[in-house]
Amino acid sequence: MRGVTLRHESVILRYLDEGLIDQQVQLNGFEAIIAQHETDHLNGKLYVDRLRSSRDFGFLPEVTDFNSVHV
Repeated sequence: MRGVTLRHESVILRYLDEGLIDQQVQLNGFEAIIAQHETDHLNGKLYVDRLRSSRDFGFLPEVTDFNSVHV
């Protein structure tokens, strides 16, 4: 199954390292998309919650543009 979701092309990820020191890193492209996807999981969201329309979800041949849309 694939879904077309809106994702930012670039994000700044802020986190605490093992020593509880505040860190941040800028992520771009695929890394930014994955970070947003995984952050959604931490917040209890699935990618299907982000679909704009049921037409954006289906088996690979049914979804015309199966790549993430960047904003």
